[in-house]
Amino acid sequence: MRATRICPPYVVPLEVWDLPVGGQLLQMWRAADAFPERLAEAVALVRAQHPAIAHVHLAGGGASVGCADAVATLGLPCTRDDDPFTAALAGAALLPGAACADIGQTGVKLARGEDTWRIRRDLARAPLRDGVPRADRVAARTSTVAALGEALATTGARQLVVALPCEFTAAGEPLGCTYCWPERDPHLLADLARLADAELAVLNDAELAAVGAGPGLPRGVTSLVVTLGFGVGAALWRPPR
Repeated sequence: MRATRICPPYVVPLEVWDLPVGGQLLQMWRAADAFPERLAEAVALVRAQHPAIAHVHLAGGGASVGCADAVATLGLPCTRDDDPFTAALAGAALLPGAACADIGQTGVKLARGEDTWRIRRDLARAPLRDGVPRADRVAARTSTVAALGEALATTGARQLVVALPCEFTAAGEPLGCTYCWPERDPHLLADLARLADAELAVLNDAELAAVGAGPGLPRGVTSLVVTLGFGVGAALWRPPR
């Protein structure tokens, strides 16, 4: 079984979790009461680099009214969708007969047809990487990939769209995140495909969120799609004018 990196049209992934706002990285504010204001500061920084942005869309379980109101103070129209399965459902619709696994830092959201379900991250099998001693990380990668492969296999699909919560190299190798695989893991995608017994089409989770948001975004303008869950992700939606 193969795994192929896909790049959806009109979507440009961005990294925003490490933007410096309020004296620390944006991700470090995630659980703070001041997060909505810090998020608005981060959006302003992104817009300074991408002045074509004319709309902001917040997606995911953390897309609160407070976050939307804070972003709106920038004078940008801001919409939100706090349904955690919007992206997974959009992914399942990308390929005929496919299912989708939207792998997040706290669990895996799955969709096949109109059915959706969530499998929580088992921290005993898929521990947080920073809490694992270096000597134990190879074993932790093995148990992590096994747990994720089992989650993917619950779809029963032979074609899977899979979103990972990490960046990719130009060669399509996944970089690091809170899951215990190394930077530039050359075998991760193939291992997941083998364990899921499926062909995988792989992308970043923020890219998938932009695909899910796309049909509802304003036509002909650049939108910034921000995903709010355990972490903060982002992508630009740049449809043809």
